[in-house]
Amino acid sequence: MKIHCTQLNAVKCISRIKDHFTFQVKAKNLELKLSLPETKEETVIYADADRLDQILNNLLSNAIKFTEKGRIDVAIEQTPEETVFSVTDTGVGISPEQIDEVFERFHQAAPGVAGLTGVGLGLTISKRFVEMHGGRIWVESEPGKGSIFYFAIPRKLKGSS
Repeated sequence: MKIHCTQLNAVKCISRIKDHFTFQVKAKNLELKLSLPETKEETVIYADADRLDQILNNLLSNAIKFTEKGRIDVAIEQTPEETVFSVTDTGVGISPEQIDEVFERFHQAAPGVAGLTGVGLGLTISKRFVEMHGGRIWVESEPGKGSIFYFAIPRKLKGSS
């Protein structure tokens, strides 16, 4: 699979994704908040819009799935080199033993948790798409307190100035 990068406004991308999840968040009585850069500069990135949407969809779907109460925050921060997205939840969290495995195929971070289903491919796919953009993805988590999934995409295409 190839990616087709174009110039995108990252804030518009996550705002659109937030709108897509409004019903699911309300159905679980959760709060969904966007934390956006406090700058007048447009948050421009070069990315494949469809793949970026899939990454954000996978991370938000998981956050909603694994959060029974509280909130989910989606944030963007920019450095001169990259745009960092994060999805923070107040869900079940991931044990230290499983942190290194969450991006592996068919791995489920909370196997056996009642009512939670999935085949364990969403994070693997997200990792692949982030890497196709020349980026990186990682997670910080504590059982019972929630997780923060980060991914960073370079602000410029390789070879551009």
